[in-house]
Amino acid sequence: MHPSPSPNFAFLAHHDPRLVALGTQAEEHFASDPNVTLYKLRQFCEVLTKRAAAKVGLFLDPRDELRRIIDALSDRGAIGATQRDLFHQLRRAGNEAVHDQAGTQSEALHQLKIAHQLGIWFQRSFGNNKKFDPGPYIPPPELNQADSSLHQEIERLRTETETHAAQLETARRELEEARRAADAELASRTTAEERAQKGREDAALWEALANQQSDSDANQRKALEDQNKKLLAELTAIQLAAQAQPIREIESTVRRAAAASDEIELDEAATRRVIDQQLRDAGWEADSEQIRFDRGVLPTRGRNLAIAEWPTFTANPHGSARKDGRADYVLFAGLHVVGVVEAKRAGKRW
Repeated sequence: MHPSPSPNFAFLAHHDPRLVALGTQAEEHFASDPNVTLYKLRQFCEVLTKRAAAKVGLFLDPRDELRRIIDALSDRGAIGATQRDLFHQLRRAGNEAVHDQAGTQSEALHQLKIAHQLGIWFQRSFGNNKKFDPGPYIPPPELNQADSSLHQEIERLRTETETHAAQLETARRELEEARRAADAELASRTTAEERAQKGREDAALWEALANQQSDSDANQRKALEDQNKKLLAELTAIQLAAQAQPIREIESTVRRAAAASDEIELDEAATRRVIDQQLRDAGWEADSEQIRFDRGVLPTRGRNLAIAEWPTFTANPHGSARKDGRADYVLFAGLHVVGVVEAKRAGKRW
């Protein structure tokens, strides 16, 4: 295995080593090349959705587009509408990073947090602990020239991580216990030479993934192709086993995945970005970091603007008004207000 797998993704190792490798490599490129981060996270998304599809007995074709796999999981009821949007946003961000080189550190950090939450969903759905909680996302190192909003977000994540130190330590102990149990089970079924071979294969996988964007090393490409073939055969076996189960057991697996999907918890910053995208999909110009009242953005004829942090006022009996807060978004069709949106993360009570 990689000498220092990311603590944000290490718990996925017993499901598929590619998930740990891709998550770790995505974080390693965050500071220097966010486009690579987003590309790696798209690969992470594809591996995760294919494995989830196999677990619930969906038809698995290696030629299937990622879009179709995500929609199939949604149609099957294994993921909810919000999680489907998260998967699609991860997919689109990766596509744009590859084709348009459109990645930013801010977008990369957001998608890293989303990938972390999707990994937790997978573990709760198909692991041995429905209440699995590894603690908050631990942010990767940032560039010195990161803008102030990104720096504030990373500092907030670090503070949250420190606040949850006790839970993280508990989670690490549980993870270590799970690893020891997995190692013990593996040792009971394999010889020393087989375990050594598995270690060599894992190391080759990490190296091949790291060099995947380069065509200079035929050995690396072959190593990756060989690993993908083996893992595809494993997915096929998982799917066949799922399809052989009684219907009630398959439905139980789907219900467990759906319940875990409902428990995905996004922080306020991630929630804003998700809503931004939903508003853009609905035809609004939305960017809660840039299209804001405090940045001087005002309603404009001929534009449908979702302006964030718009001041609100309360009228009093004397006819005057008192400023009492800000709306998360006010929707302007030209110069006319047509709606107000309040952003609340899932599970937060009003």
